[in-house]
Amino acid sequence: MLAISGYSTNRNTPTIEILERKCPERAVTITGARSLCPGDTLLLSADSGFVRYRWSTGDTTRSLRISSPGTYTVTATDADSCTATGDVTVTAAPGAILLHTRSTPAHVPIGTIWCDTVELLNPSDVPLLLDSLWLARNVEWSLPLHQLPLELAPGERRTLLVCWSSWARGEHRDTLVLTTPCGIKLLPLALLATDIQWKAHSSCGVTIESILADDAMTTLITAAHLVRIRDLVGRVVFEHIGDGQATPIAIPGGLRPGIYLLERDEVRSLLLVR
Repeated sequence: MLAISGYSTNRNTPTIEILERKCPERAVTITGARSLCPGDTLLLSADSGFVRYRWSTGDTTRSLRISSPGTYTVTATDADSCTATGDVTVTAAPGAILLHTRSTPAHVPIGTIWCDTVELLNPSDVPLLLDSLWLARNVEWSLPLHQLPLELAPGERRTLLVCWSSWARGEHRDTLVLTTPCGIKLLPLALLATDIQWKAHSSCGVTIESILADDAMTTLITAAHLVRIRDLVGRVVFEHIGDGQATPIAIPGGLRPGIYLLERDEVRSLLLVR
């Protein structure tokens, strides 16, 4: 920097003295958090003591409010026209994203236990520890404790088992609560309890049973060791080897409505899927 410092006392020969001042080497310190939660904003502030500021975003204020991760640079100018710069990198804070949010489609028989999964994703580049999970009501729904703590590596997907049981018909809801570095996430859960099977005899003495069809899953309750379902031309469309306990058997992909031949061990009957 050049500056005029004065004149000579000789009136006939004016003299101008020029002094050169070097700007000090300095950096601007930026204060503010270094991670940002989705949907939040963050305030970055540069050092005081300057007369002008200019950020890489084009803003000319001392403080800058941001809403997305990234690297932000500021150039500050003092009263002597000397400049200094500073930069800061703000990353996305880790958080859990729910990938499986639909209500459980299974029609669960009253008095039985049904378990389903929700799928979680850690989208950040740092590990995410979920050591606090609970259900808002915790009456009919439960979380097996052996799953905790749940740690997700960067980019990892994990399934969380949630179980349910009820003695009443109708839809039953609860809310799964997860604490993350970005706060609390509430995940709705729902499941329908209904009587799904009936049994009758035709006029010729043939046993006929009925279950509900579902595009995603058909559920059959049985205590048989071997369960086999055939279509009307004799092709096996489903087979299951059980343990002899009365439990719900899920048929992935479901069965189309129609009549089938149901084999439970050595007992045969007609199965009406409606």
